[in-house]
Amino acid sequence: MRLDKFLKGTGIFKRRTLAQKVIEAGYVRVDGRIAKPSTEVKQGDIIEIDTPVAYSKYLVLSPHAPAADIIEERKKLVP
Repeated sequence: MRLDKFLKGTGIFKRRTLAQKVIEAGYVRVDGRIAKPSTEVKQGDIIEIDTPVAYSKYLVLSPHAPAADIIEERKKLVP
């Protein structure tokens, strides 16, 4: 499944267009590599979302029935 569809399907992002914008801005990595919206997600992949305000890390449990487990989540202090 495409990364943008996966992020929307799991509820990490409410809209696919928002997921695409965050991915295209370079804030999303899959297994340590900067991703594109079309990056294929598979079981066992690690997805990291590192924006200026928050960091989240997920383990892909199932790409077909979108499911992910939160590994780490934290807010960043913004001055």
